[in-house]
Amino acid sequence: MAQAADLRPARFGDAAGIAAVYRAYVLATVASFEEQPPDAVEIARRMVDRPRLPWWVAVRGSAVVGYCYAAHYRSRPAYRWSVDCSV
Repeated sequence: MAQAADLRPARFGDAAGIAAVYRAYVLATVASFEEQPPDAVEIARRMVDRPRLPWWVAVRGSAVVGYCYAAHYRSRPAYRWSVDCSV
């Protein structure tokens, strides 16, 4: 059984770990609508985007092993051809 992870609010120093976790999903799955994996600088920028929304990390020791966050709806490039439709 895997060791449990601790959850805590993300810090700017976690941006590289978050980027590393996310990179594999961008490159190898369809779970994200990102076209290129963001680097740590971009993750840190997103963490402070206004309005500032929550980011959390799962850590084992000092390693980021997972994360979650709230973001603006439909901000990723792959949505550029999508529209909301009301009937």
